[in-house]
Amino acid sequence: PDFGWLSLLPPLLAIVLAFVTKQVLLSLFLGIFIGATMLNGWNPFYGFLRSLDEYIVGSLADSWNAAIIIFLLVIGGMVGVVNKMGGTTAIAESLSKKIKSAKSAQFFTWLLGVLVFFDDYANTLIVGPTMSPLTDKMKVSKEKLSYIIDSTSAPVVGIALISTWVGYEIGVIRNVYQSLGIEANYYQVFFNTIPYNYYCIFSVIFVLLLILFQKDYGPMYEAEKRSRLTGKLIADDAKPMASDEMSGMELKKGTKLKISNAVVPILTLVIVAFVGLWYNGYLLLDGAVSPFTMEGMRECFGEADSSIVLLWASFAASIVAIVMALAQKILNLDEVFDAWVDGAKSMAMACMILVLAWTLGSVTKSVGTANFLVGVVSENIPYGVLPIIVFIISGIISFATGTAWGTMAIVIPLA
Repeated sequence: PDFGWLSLLPPLLAIVLAFVTKQVLLSLFLGIFIGATMLNGWNPFYGFLRSLDEYIVGSLADSWNAAIIIFLLVIGGMVGVVNKMGGTTAIAESLSKKIKSAKSAQFFTWLLGVLVFFDDYANTLIVGPTMSPLTDKMKVSKEKLSYIIDSTSAPVVGIALISTWVGYEIGVIRNVYQSLGIEANYYQVFFNTIPYNYYCIFSVIFVLLLILFQKDYGPMYEAEKRSRLTGKLIADDAKPMASDEMSGMELKKGTKLKISNAVVPILTLVIVAFVGLWYNGYLLLDGAVSPFTMEGMRECFGEADSSIVLLWASFAASIVAIVMALAQKILNLDEVFDAWVDGAKSMAMACMILVLAWTLGSVTKSVGTANFLVGVVSENIPYGVLPIIVFIISGIISFATGTAWGTMAIVIPLA
């Protein structure tokens, strides 16, 4: 059916509701519901049923999507075990010996933020509690700490070669490309976007420059002045939101802290993913390339099914973390799996957003939103302005919903 301007209704409703309600799950679902209702002769009863049994179940029935969801849960589990073993605390303790001033405390917060590149939630949950005692001692305001952590979490994860975001973005890119009938290697597409990811690149550099030159301005300058001169780390009217996931992750008494307990599982993740992309691509090419040449490796990486490889990597890293915890008798079997499940739980929200995002994508495809937009835009808007429009829309939506994942889910298909 040709809905014309009405085809904008599902994504537009999701955007407007996200603004008004600040609830991204509700907004995405109602966008799906409206689309499914349109496709079923405007019958809301059928629309509701089809939203659930055809569209939501359909997006999870896709083996690629299912693999990405499992990857996210498993990587969350690994982070849970690493935290419970004291791996992240060990990194903090070794850093504390090197920190002698507010400047060095901020610099090491930035550095740790760049090093924890595999997930933004993990980044925030690791770097925050790890560096907080050290920056407190040096009278760095909580405002400045938050800013440094925030500008090295999502921006770093967004341009990393392997991370939960990469898995997510490849999933969204794949859906869009398939709906447009474009055959491509989705990891390669993501890889090619990295140099254009100006926001992420500039965020990371800008924070570093502010730290090195010790420059602050506006409200941040006032906050830093308050903190250094009066020792008040938090403003009088502030309402700090402590994270539940981490506060539950108390270390056992007498745990020997080793940096290797964090580094080894994370290295396992990266190495298995790297080798896995190469090996999986080689298999899918039926050995038609010489795998050890630069060109051959690039082709292997290009051909690889990243959803499967991310699964291999996350399970390998989880197993390594679990075995290390048991072998050193830091945790028993029950405690290991409790920590793993707690970590996996922290990814539940991301998984729900992702499933609804994929679903909204397939609904907007069915009502013909993209085709309609392409028709309208190509006649009226100079292409050079498009990136700016997309950036502004993305800024507005992420500010309204407070979620980068929700923003990508809504904007990438439209863009």
